[in-house]
Order: sequence, then C-alpha cells, then structure tokens
Amino acid sequence: MDPKGSRYAGADQTGPPEWTVSGDLLTCMQVTDCNAAFFDAANQYAGSLPESRSLRRQGLLETLHSRSQRDLSAGQSSEIDRVYRAYPALNDDDFIRENLSDWLK
Repeated sequence: MDPKGSRYAGADQTGPPEWTVSGDLLTCMQVTDCNAAFFDAANQYAGSLPESRSLRRQGLLETLHSRSQRDLSAGQSSEIDRVYRAYPALNDDDFIRENLSDWLK
C-alpha cells in the first residue's frame, strides 16, 4: 500500500485514479457482459430460454420446445451479436463446429 493508503494505480497522482484491469478480473467483466446479453438483464430477464437459443444458434438443437415460445426481447439479439464480436475468445462456436457432426451420429 502506498503512503496515501490507496491500492490503485496512480494513487500518488492528483486527480482521478487510473484503474488497471487485466487477467482474471478482465475475463470476469467480459463474462458478466455476455451473461447480461444472454439472460437479457436490460429487459428484466424477459428473454425466453436464452441458453436454449444459444444451443440452437450453434446447431445443437433443431427446434425449441418449451411452454414459452416468445421471441428474444427487443434488442437482445443485437446485444448477443455485440458480445460475440467483442469477446470472440469466450464463445465456443469453433469447438462446436469441429465436433458437431461426430456428436450427432
């Protein structure tokens, strides 16, 4: 801890601190952003069965069968597309694509 008692980068400077986010914390923040998109936090979680829709998007489910067949909430699809573009390392689409035919035999 520096003499001023602060634990953040830039504690010895005047003005606002400069936070450094990396490693596991950065990954956690990215996963949280993805979860918000998939579970539709912006619309009070109104998106219907987002995990099932993700599996359908990847080709693991042909259709959705549930009591609730509502579409995704307004803007949820674009949020999912955004996190796919923003955090490509967090999706497993390549892994699914490489193994899908073997799993469906």
